[in-house]
Amino acid sequence: MPDAPKATAKAASVLAGPGRAICEVRGHRYPLDAPPLIGGPNEEVNPVEAMVAALAACGALFLQHLSQAMGVPLGSVRTEAEGDFDPRGVKGEGPDPILSAVRLRYLVTAGAGTDRKGVERLIEAFRARCPVHRTFSKAVFIQEEIVLR
Repeated sequence: MPDAPKATAKAASVLAGPGRAICEVRGHRYPLDAPPLIGGPNEEVNPVEAMVAALAACGALFLQHLSQAMGVPLGSVRTEAEGDFDPRGVKGEGPDPILSAVRLRYLVTAGAGTDRKGVERLIEAFRARCPVHRTFSKAVFIQEEIVLR
């Protein structure tokens, strides 16, 4: 049996001044700044924040999709992600700068007829299907919290 086709995510980055890169993805362009500890202007999002934001965005977008696909009505969805690392490692002064802790919080308003178990089913499907969550979870434990409003 032949291998299933694979999708490839592609991005490029071009330096655009001290501590600033312009990222290019599918014709879209957006800046990322280095943090001050490595000489960046810190006016735009930095790469670590963008990485954590990708996890939060995938959570919200997947829950929206899965809500419709699985027939589990949701009202509003907000996801918040945080990641801890030791900045000394970024400067080459000590510990590995890998994210040592990641927290993901789901703030969900359930739709008519949806209970906590329905929301939990959506989140389980998200955990199993999202490439960003799967990649993060292979590297670090993700502490997750569901807040049902």
